[in-house]
Amino acid sequence: MRLATTFLSFLIGTLFLTACGPSIPPEADVRAKIVGSYCSDDYRLILTDSSYRSTKYRKGIVSSAFNIESCKGSYELALEDGKWVIHFAKDSNPRGIANCKQTYTLWTQEEGFLIGEESIEMKEPIDNTPLKKGSCTE
Repeated sequence: MRLATTFLSFLIGTLFLTACGPSIPPEADVRAKIVGSYCSDDYRLILTDSSYRSTKYRKGIVSSAFNIESCKGSYELALEDGKWVIHFAKDSNPRGIANCKQTYTLWTQEEGFLIGEESIEMKEPIDNTPLKKGSCTE
């Protein structure tokens, strides 16, 4: 009897939680949403199916030449506590100070995609500047 009551409580709680927000998207949908190029005047982030490359362009103080910081590596998508997060792996040999090891949340059940639905905006891992997907000019 006690086991049946515990199971019933668990079942009701699970149904209540899943009714409170959108269903968890599969990893393939999250990956398809984030893969691409993101740019601004000073930054460029490229995400493939499993890797990233982040570049920051900064004009020199004395000259008009650009100083370039960059890092690259793999990233991992993980479903943690009902949230999709991205883990940028550390670049062991970055060009500049930042090694780009970052983690941030992409999706929560309460809020959906934190990076947007139609217009996708990701944070680049050098200094977390938001960049819009598809904003690159070649």
